[in-house]
Amino acid sequence: LVNQKETNGISSICNEARTLLSKALNDKRDTSTERVDVSIATQISLITLGDLDTLTETFEQAVNSYSPENSWILIACCSAFRQLQIRQIDSFRAKQGSLVVASSSVALPVLGQQISRLLETLRENRVPSSDLVYTVIKCCKLLSAGEQILQLMLWLAASKVPQFDRNQITTIISTSIGTPLVRMNAPLVRVINLKRRADRMKAFMTQAQSEGVLVAKAVAKLNVDDERCALIPFTSEEFDTDYIWGMHAFDGQGTMVEVTSRLSDVLGTSRDLNTLVESQWRPNDLKAFDKDARNDEKLVDLSLSECACALSHIASWKGVYRSLTTCGPSQDYPLEGLPFPFVISGYARGRPLLYSNESMPPTPVCVILEDDAILVDRFVDRLSALLDELPRDFHFCSIGYSRPKTAPIVKYSTHLGIPSCIWYLTGYILSLDGAKHLVDSLPVRGPVDSWIGLKMCSNWDNVFGQAMGVGARASSVSVELPSRKELASILKFRAFAALVPLCSQKVDN
Repeated sequence: LVNQKETNGISSICNEARTLLSKALNDKRDTSTERVDVSIATQISLITLGDLDTLTETFEQAVNSYSPENSWILIACCSAFRQLQIRQIDSFRAKQGSLVVASSSVALPVLGQQISRLLETLRENRVPSSDLVYTVIKCCKLLSAGEQILQLMLWLAASKVPQFDRNQITTIISTSIGTPLVRMNAPLVRVINLKRRADRMKAFMTQAQSEGVLVAKAVAKLNVDDERCALIPFTSEEFDTDYIWGMHAFDGQGTMVEVTSRLSDVLGTSRDLNTLVESQWRPNDLKAFDKDARNDEKLVDLSLSECACALSHIASWKGVYRSLTTCGPSQDYPLEGLPFPFVISGYARGRPLLYSNESMPPTPVCVILEDDAILVDRFVDRLSALLDELPRDFHFCSIGYSRPKTAPIVKYSTHLGIPSCIWYLTGYILSLDGAKHLVDSLPVRGPVDSWIGLKMCSNWDNVFGQAMGVGARASSVSVELPSRKELASILKFRAFAALVPLCSQKVDN
């Protein structure tokens, strides 16, 4: 019928799909094989129809009448939604190139609300249902719902249900994800997103579902005491997920009074903004990399937007630090370690840079992205290849950036380089030590990406930097990598960069 390319042929297909969907929704099968048949029928019908309203209605209907028998319907709806998102990307790229079109659909928020209802059902029942736990995790993975999957893990860790030991829980989780929990192949990325730019988040979520990554909003609360926060177990009722992520970026748009009021609410009365971001900076500091920078030493005011942007990144660094120090397992109750794989992006597995860290285990890392990042194809595979080489004692690794012509990069390994300066913070990887290093280096002076770039540059204020022509010329010759011992003394800020970026910045915003 499709080959006929006739209106009546397409109409017949849609009618058959609706009939099949109706049968699937009303069919109660007993065996797992028959349930898979129902799931496949549902998924094919929804993809054929391509109607997101029908999809969300079907999902809502299955949630309202939830039972283990119709859990496959929920998974089929989420799988169909993901396939439709992937087809949207493929279609747009075929017509327009590599840029990703923002989804205009409201289906994702609706599906997210229904997932929250399932989580509430779990809490109300108090005793975890293995079918429901499996269904929620599977749906969250398909929808890239990182924040909701963490809520489930926190609840499982805090519930301490006697009949659910760690092996049972991890088996359910591993089955739903499709890989052992210790080698989870659905890394989580943290995205910095303004509340008024929901369009960007929709576009990013389309990419995330296509690439199979989980997503959470990156920004964490600033107006909390870090030392006190570290003492609150995440299984406690006092623990708030906003301590580690889940907030929108700080908005610098508006009048001085409006922005100042918003930032005061964010910082609290006890914290001075200048301890985090200085109000003035010297553009001439960038003269070596920006020929248009001022020639004089005059200080200029940081714009409100630049200040808000810096605060958003700082709050994200603090969220990384709190995540990596709070969500690990305890000796008293090992299930407390369940959330950990769902707050990280993987592990840096490369040989440590410092000899003193030779016995260091693989280092958990977090990926932070801005909401206009365009991911490369096979993002997860390429991120994994990068982490295989990234030194375990690294601080920072840029995966989305631009580089000034006078800022050469030294090749460190097949996929990694050591930069002398970068522009933009479109995407980067951070470790616990890296988050601590950046927070301890505050306040930020100037635009936050320039501040990071100058920190990289300070590593090369030596004979090696002079030989490379850092800040003076673009090196046209291959620069020999300093020895491991020399690098250990040079790199006070152990910053690296992907030689081929894993994401780029969307230029048409």
